[in-house]
Amino acid sequence: MMELSIRIHLVYVKAHTGITGNEMADQYSKKLAHKILKGDISAPVTMSISDAFRIASDKLTDSWQLYWDNHDKARYTYNLIPSVRTKINFPKIRDIGVSYCRLLLHDSMLRYDSHRIGTSDTPYCEYCSVNKTSEHFLLQCSLYDRPRSVMMDYLKDNGVFAKLKGRISESHLLASICDNLSNKDNNKLKEALFQFLCQVNRTI
Repeated sequence: MMELSIRIHLVYVKAHTGITGNEMADQYSKKLAHKILKGDISAPVTMSISDAFRIASDKLTDSWQLYWDNHDKARYTYNLIPSVRTKINFPKIRDIGVSYCRLLLHDSMLRYDSHRIGTSDTPYCEYCSVNKTSEHFLLQCSLYDRPRSVMMDYLKDNGVFAKLKGRISESHLLASICDNLSNKDNNKLKEALFQFLCQVNRTI
């Protein structure tokens, strides 16, 4: 390592400190263990390591879900991804993935979001003179008519457009799962969105 001019520093990090979901899971586990110790509830006579990990994982996920359901922040993202068990489809291209995450988190560099946090003088689209929200960017802005047309044609060719009765919304494109579509169709929605983000070729 010295020859490569690389220095390695070992830093101790308290795994659960300051992470609300983990701290909730710790507290729940301690209470449960105390009840078992007192005999208030019975513990399984035999349990494999894999079963123990599965139960712990389920309890942790339930605690995380409870926190996600009752928190007062990130409600825009919550409406798109209400379940913490939801698997997110990400693109293979990193920059497109970053743009997708920013849209999901309602924390993009589009003018409406930028104006909300004070990094833009105006929330209005420079081309359409209306609020440049993610919905406007994805479905309305005239600057992106061509890549949007390609996106819609792709969804029509794959039958997704018809299944949504010709009404593609912002939440359809951004949400991980559209309830009235199959997994295959949901994947097609994401492919169309990622293709659109790639073609607009701008920082989101």
